[in-house]
Amino acid sequence: MAVDTSGRVEGIEPRAAYAFGPFVLDLGGRVLYRTGLPVEMPAKVFEILRCLVVRGDRLVSKEVLVEEVWDGSPIGDNNIAQHMHLVRTVLGDLSKPYRYIVTVHGRGYRFIAEPRRIAPPEPASSLPHDVLPHAVAAELFSNAAFFAKIGTPASLDSAGQLCRKALELYPAFADAYAEIAVVALLKAAFLAGEPPQQFQVARRNAAEALKLDAYCARAHCVMAALAVLDEHHPQRAHDHLEAATAAVPELVEIAILRIAAHAAAGAPELADRAARDGLALHPSSAALAAYAAFAAYHAGDLERASGILERLLIFKPGAPFATYLLGLTHLAAGRYLPAADAFQTLVAGRISLVPGYEKFRQRAIAALSFIEARSGMPDDAKALARDVQRSEHCSYVALAVARAGAGEEDSVIACLREAKVRRDPWFPFVLRDPLFREYRGVPEFTDAAQL
Repeated sequence: MAVDTSGRVEGIEPRAAYAFGPFVLDLGGRVLYRTGLPVEMPAKVFEILRCLVVRGDRLVSKEVLVEEVWDGSPIGDNNIAQHMHLVRTVLGDLSKPYRYIVTVHGRGYRFIAEPRRIAPPEPASSLPHDVLPHAVAAELFSNAAFFAKIGTPASLDSAGQLCRKALELYPAFADAYAEIAVVALLKAAFLAGEPPQQFQVARRNAAEALKLDAYCARAHCVMAALAVLDEHHPQRAHDHLEAATAAVPELVEIAILRIAAHAAAGAPELADRAARDGLALHPSSAALAAYAAFAAYHAGDLERASGILERLLIFKPGAPFATYLLGLTHLAAGRYLPAADAFQTLVAGRISLVPGYEKFRQRAIAALSFIEARSGMPDDAKALARDVQRSEHCSYVALAVARAGAGEEDSVIACLREAKVRRDPWFPFVLRDPLFREYRGVPEFTDAAQL
């Protein structure tokens, strides 16, 4: 990797401009444009961005930053880091994996977006008439993506509303349709609501996105998820993931969905390989780490799964999916006390605002029913199972877990048949779930759990 420890870059025209993503950096006008509109920022933030962009993907040392931005004045590392945070804020690049600037610890920074030299932008007065609606739509979409990442019911509703407003301003905005599809998919998979209805919303909006942009990676990812969770067609999922990879290969969602597709197809070894490959590309992704544990769990490697999850929960305490999966891993290994502790974390409601809380709480109650039944407490087990069955949007896979604890084979099979009809998002993974391993030789179970 080339490290730039020299002074100013030679041969840069004073009126040069660079384009990357929705941005244009105009050196002559000392302006950063986002979708045609100027972005306000402090002078030193502009200078830092200029210093990085003009060097392309070369590593820029802190010494060069100090020399060019602060004229060699003594500046501490904390001061540089604070200003770099402001640069990332201006670019909307605050969450990993970063799209524009990466830190090389102890050495400096790199601009990774491959900026293109272009002609200087025209004055604002001569911009096309549709630039303002497009720019406002882009800002609405940026805010929507932020709310979608929060993942609570209210934030997902806000994300959907912002995307719809963006589409009113700019109807050809493929990414906005894709984000509405993502929101619907998250609601179906993790929050309260009838999955079939949300799956329809997701499919309709992803299809609209792909009509506008056949290479919309997020829309292909939604279609891949629907192929696994709703259509029960893992191969179709892989086709969409290939298309997404061709468009944006660095999307972490692609790696996650590869794991899910292989797991649903009953190929735990391929799911585990996809997890390891994904973590090699995205070592800091907590979501991908959780799905790596999911792959290990379905492969029957319970020790590896619990190890991944325990490390993850040190940094993400109370994350519902990881907490629930850790409980399942302990439960499948016969470790009832730590399993109950994990499930009680969800049931107690201490993390009720965390994404995915509602459905994982229901599944945790079902797992506790399993534990009570296997621990010789049938009345408590039945009471907990009734709580699951009476919930507004009962997960029949969760109810099947409760019935499995009580050894009610016919009821387990009936619940799984109902889960398939209702498109329970957990259903595609039942056949390889270690909790149901004692039923794998039962033809009726295999028939009910088959995709």
